Amino acid sequence: MNRQGKVWGWTKPLYIGNNTEIHEVKINENGYCSRHSHVHKSNQFYVMSGKLKIIIWKDYGKGNYLEDVTVLGAGESCVVPPGDDHRFVALEDTHALEIYYVELNPSDIKRVDHGGVLQYAE
Repeated sequence: MNRQGKVWGWTKPLYIGNNTEIHEVKINENGYCSRHSHVHKSNQFYVMSGKLKIIIWKDYGKGNYLEDVTVLGAGESCVVPPGDDHRFVALEDTHALEIYYVELNPSDIKRVDHGGVLQYAE
């Protein structure tokens, strides 16, 4: 797969399939991505070398956002849940894996009515 240059460094997809994506990323010191969110995907960051700051804006309703900040070093990771605005910032040159995945939830069902057995008149 092809490496793609970014303003902040580069990204290279390593695996895409089965509700999962794994990207190798190189983020230059002080490089950062846009503030964004994902509708269905969780976004996990695993740092191989360097230091990466992850900022997550938690929406507590009525425009009331709180900022959670996690600084990751080599061998550390964190997960951003779907729907949460987030951004990464490299505090030094950083080499990391960015892992996206979709979790299937068995309780992910919204029932309108109940099943049953049809009764047919003969």
